[in-house]
Amino acid sequence: MQKNIWLITLILIFSSSCSELFDVEQEEGDDGLTNINNLNEYIIGSPPNAERQLSNEERDRGQDICNAFREMRNLTRSVGKNVTFRMTSKDCNDRTSPPVTVAGNIRSTPNQTPRIDGNGLYFKEAYSDIYYHLQEVCNRLMRGDESGDTFSLDNITSIKVRFRETGGRSYVQVYEFIRSRLDFIHTIEVGMNSANEGFNMMRSESAMCNTPGKVYSRTQTITSFD
Repeated sequence: MQKNIWLITLILIFSSSCSELFDVEQEEGDDGLTNINNLNEYIIGSPPNAERQLSNEERDRGQDICNAFREMRNLTRSVGKNVTFRMTSKDCNDRTSPPVTVAGNIRSTPNQTPRIDGNGLYFKEAYSDIYYHLQEVCNRLMRGDESGDTFSLDNITSIKVRFRETGGRSYVQVYEFIRSRLDFIHTIEVGMNSANEGFNMMRSESAMCNTPGKVYSRTQTITSFD
C-alpha cells in the first residue's frame, strides 16, 4: 500500500513539472487558435480602423509580454534552446495538411531577433521585443510611455498591434495592412511561466490568396523542449 502511495505521488510530481512547460496543456491539433481567432477585429481584405491609444490594461499586458520576450533573448543568447515543432497549414482550396514534426534550435545574438535553425520550418525568426513589428511599441511600453496601436513600416505598409489574454494564454496579434488593405494576420502565443518565458509557443500567419475571398494559413507550434 505504501509503495502505491509513493508511486502516485511521483506521477503527480512528474505531471506537474511537465505541465509547467506550457501555459495550458496542448492536445494534438490544439494550437490555441480557436479562442484567439474569435477575438479578431478584422478579416483579410478589410481596411484599418482609425488609430486609437492602447488601454491601461493593454499597456500592462504588453509590458509583461515585452519583458518576457527580453528574458527569452537573454536565455537563448547564452545557451540556445533545442525545440520540437508541429507544423500545419491550410491552402487556398481549404485543404489542411497533415501535421509534420520538425526539430529546431532557437538562438539569439546581441541586438538581433532570435533565429530558429531547422529544416522545413515556416518561420525562421522568433517574435521578440526587438522584432521589427514590435520594437517600437515594446520600447514605448517598457519605458512606461503611452502608445497608439498603429505603426508604419514603410510608405505603403502599416500594422496594428494587439496584446491579448484568453483561455489562460497570452497572445500578440499583428494586423498587417498593405495599401490600406489587410493582407496578413500574425498571431503569436507567448509563454509566460518560468519554463517557457517569452518563447513563441505558437505562431500562425493568415494571408490573402490570389483568388478573391480565399485565405491560406500556416501554424508552427512548439510541442516540447529538449
